[in-house]
Amino acid sequence: MHRKRVSDIFDFLILIAIIVGSILVIAALASMAHDRKNGAERRRAEQEAIHTLNTAVGEADDAVAEMDKMAKSIFKEMEDKHQELLFLFSLIEGKKGEVAEKHRAQSSLKNPKLGKIQDLYDKGLSVEEIARALAIGQGEVNLILNLGKGR
Repeated sequence: MHRKRVSDIFDFLILIAIIVGSILVIAALASMAHDRKNGAERRRAEQEAIHTLNTAVGEADDAVAEMDKMAKSIFKEMEDKHQELLFLFSLIEGKKGEVAEKHRAQSSLKNPKLGKIQDLYDKGLSVEEIARALAIGQGEVNLILNLGKGR
């Protein structure tokens, strides 16, 4: 009977070992299935994140292209305004020359010496040369030229 009892205990231990082993195998299979499911979910989340990033990069590229287009438009408009200002400046300079010439002509009519002095000075003659040519003093030439600059 003692032998039967040892045999029964041994059979019981084997049964427990089989049950524990089966539980461990089932737990390992469940864990593998869970890991596989988590891996698939992780891959799906990564793909969604990549798609979101690609969409954001595409939108950023579109925004940069739009800004580039706008900048080119602004630069074109600035260039047009610059050309317009240069044209207006040349008109002003032309009018300024006309006004100065008209003023000289009027001054010449009032006092012929004034016009002659200014003409000789514009031709590049020095104060001394103008004074000799017109038989007047250098001080008078300087005075008339300085008065002409003030106008």
